[in-house]
Amino acid sequence: WEVTSLKVLYLGNYSEDEEEKNRYLEISEKIANLENLEALSICNVENVCIPDGVKTMPHLVYLDCFGCEYKSIPENLLNSNLRGIGIDCSNPVQLKRICKLKKMVELYLTGADIVELPNEIRNLRNLKRLCIRDTKISKIPESMIELKKLKYFEIEGTPLFDSIPKEMIKQTAQELIAYICKQQNESVPYYFNESKMIVVGQGNVGKSCLVERITSNVYQEKDSTEGIDVKKWEYTIGGKSYVLNIWDFGGQEIYHSTHQFFLTKRSLYVFVWDARAEEEYGRIDYWLKTIESFASESPIIIAINKCDEKTTRINRIDMKEYASKYPQIRTILDISCKDNINIDRMRNWVKKEASNLQITKERWLKSWYEIRREIEILSKSKAYITLEEYLLMCKKYSVNSEEARSLSKYLHDLGIILHYQDDCFLKNIVILSPEWATTAVYKILDSQENVLRNRNGVLYISDLPNIWIDKEIYTEDKYIFLLKIMEKFELCYEMDRKTYLVAELLENTSIDCPKEWTLDDDSCISIVYKYDFMPAGVMTRFIVKIHDYIARVSGKSMCWRKGVFLQHKTAYASVIMRESVSEKKIEVKVSKNGNSLYERELLYIIRKTLSEINSTFSKICVEEFVPCNCTKNCKYQFPYSSLCTALEKSVETIQCYESFKQVGVLNLLEGIDIMKTEEISPYSISIQNSPVISNTVSVESNVKQENITNFYEIKNAVLEMQGDISEIKEELDENPENSDVVVTQLERITRDLDCVSDMKTPEEVVKSGKLNKLKRFLMDFSDENSDLRKSLLGAKNVVTMIGSLVLKFNALAEKLGITSLLQS
Repeated sequence: WEVTSLKVLYLGNYSEDEEEKNRYLEISEKIANLENLEALSICNVENVCIPDGVKTMPHLVYLDCFGCEYKSIPENLLNSNLRGIGIDCSNPVQLKRICKLKKMVELYLTGADIVELPNEIRNLRNLKRLCIRDTKISKIPESMIELKKLKYFEIEGTPLFDSIPKEMIKQTAQELIAYICKQQNESVPYYFNESKMIVVGQGNVGKSCLVERITSNVYQEKDSTEGIDVKKWEYTIGGKSYVLNIWDFGGQEIYHSTHQFFLTKRSLYVFVWDARAEEEYGRIDYWLKTIESFASESPIIIAINKCDEKTTRINRIDMKEYASKYPQIRTILDISCKDNINIDRMRNWVKKEASNLQITKERWLKSWYEIRREIEILSKSKAYITLEEYLLMCKKYSVNSEEARSLSKYLHDLGIILHYQDDCFLKNIVILSPEWATTAVYKILDSQENVLRNRNGVLYISDLPNIWIDKEIYTEDKYIFLLKIMEKFELCYEMDRKTYLVAELLENTSIDCPKEWTLDDDSCISIVYKYDFMPAGVMTRFIVKIHDYIARVSGKSMCWRKGVFLQHKTAYASVIMRESVSEKKIEVKVSKNGNSLYERELLYIIRKTLSEINSTFSKICVEEFVPCNCTKNCKYQFPYSSLCTALEKSVETIQCYESFKQVGVLNLLEGIDIMKTEEISPYSISIQNSPVISNTVSVESNVKQENITNFYEIKNAVLEMQGDISEIKEELDENPENSDVVVTQLERITRDLDCVSDMKTPEEVVKSGKLNKLKRFLMDFSDENSDLRKSLLGAKNVVTMIGSLVLKFNALAEKLGITSLLQS
């Protein structure tokens, strides 16, 4: 109680071991001495008495009292300064008292034994997060609409969660609350009873024939599907009527990069495989992993087609093996579309699995249901309407513009319409027929054989009339709109106002590295991304997303289908996909002989872009590796995460398992940002079943670890200052009226900072005196009457940049334990 600087105090029980649990029955009055205390946990200490002083502690803002078994919340807990609380509640009366704490920002009621929220919750106007997970709450008060600052409303594990469409969980808290309130006021429930089935597999395996057999029970030989065919099938099961939208997906490899847009979750998948295609046996895993990557747990039916009576050799699939690897597989059926073998079984399986999809059981609002039906009718005559027309349609059903936008997001997520609300160009058009847009995309991909032949992906606006031949369907005024959709799909990018590059149509032939670049293993920063499975389109999407940095030589973009050369000011890099039967990887190499700041920035941009793409896939494993540099030709690679862990655990060197030499961890990570624990507030209440206040600040007694981590930060700070100085010099070069003396000083300072970058310890930096020139320069600048300051007054950008440099030097001085400019 004498540690008055204490900010976080744990008095709760976190151990399952009864002998380790706290036994006290009350907290001392002396807790009031902790006037700086901000967070207090008394989690799982039953009925502990709270002293009066807690209620008036001036800085107490977070409180965790889950599992305290209070039948009535102690008055002394309700400090008016509280901004976050996690508490068990057993009745709304207790909750009403909490609703008087008007500064509350986070309220966690996880697992509380309550069935409703009180109307008084409207008083918490500052509330940003409300968690009612795993409660029995089935209804909310309409007054919650007034909680305009609410960002997170967590309802998983409640009756509320089970009664609304899952896409609504993705919407904003206000949209979710408005939907729930409206649903509560409707007496007649409306159910969707509609679902989606996606048929995938290689080309010419009989996907379209199977669709015809299931829906019409006829056999008809068909050419390979171009793009996607969509067919609606109505069926009954158990006396209920259902609608199944069947998407027959073209199997040609060029279409595979578009999987990301159409292989949606909450759909039924039918994977069709040719029983006689021995060479395609290895593609089974490809398709199953593709479905898993995009559609996660969606059910899969495998149809082994062409099992005709005349077939003498059938490549059978081991059901047990694949069911263990992919538990979402429901059945594997030998079928023949031609001879009508097992088609009835196939049809029954489709009906059963489609009608069991959660989406068919979801309750809709009546108004939303009617708008959905009108869109369906209108889509037969119109491919798209304006946003204004859509809003007028919704107004007929008493749906205001805000709710209409929420509905369009929901219908977009379901794949019923396409509406990109977050894009300033696309938001004014609502596409009623997604097939209209997707067919346009496929026509461009298919044009490689004629219009775009030998173009290496280059598409001119003037090509479009020869690609989109039907002028009634694809009018010229929609050309740019459709190209923008392709950009949104990450299939192409604009090179200039009349030219686009379609990455999927790039040539496979690799391009040689520009002659003046050096990107061999010894003179660059390298990272390798290894995939357990690489979905189609990863590399081409990367090229589109990072196109602003693609290097150009003699007017030619330095990219091909599996690789690209990038440039950022004086830094350059290569990103190349290597693909074989046994390994799928992307190799990243960044120059290490130019401006170190630009090189770090370029590597950061590359890693961030790849991370964004990888995050769009579920259930794929991607790991980063750093090549060993112990010898010139060493082939060993260290897991990047292991190097970061080694650094955290004060390990300075790590063993190469090829040469068995010890290699410096910092040396391996040079130029690569170290993975850090996600920065969160110093304490926050968890939203799991047993929430606690978690303190991220830990005190390490190991000084060695502290020195390693600090020195890495010191090297980072030096690199940042070098980058600032480089920009200052560039600015001065553009302002010749400023003194050349300043540039000369900065060049000397840069040379000294280069020496600092090569040093091994903070002590070596301090003893070297290599920061003294920089310090004197900045002190001179800080003097308003100095000649330096006067010579720079005309260059306002330079003055601002040097001001930033002053702040960075002071932060560095603090890390090194030397005198800062403020102290001087």
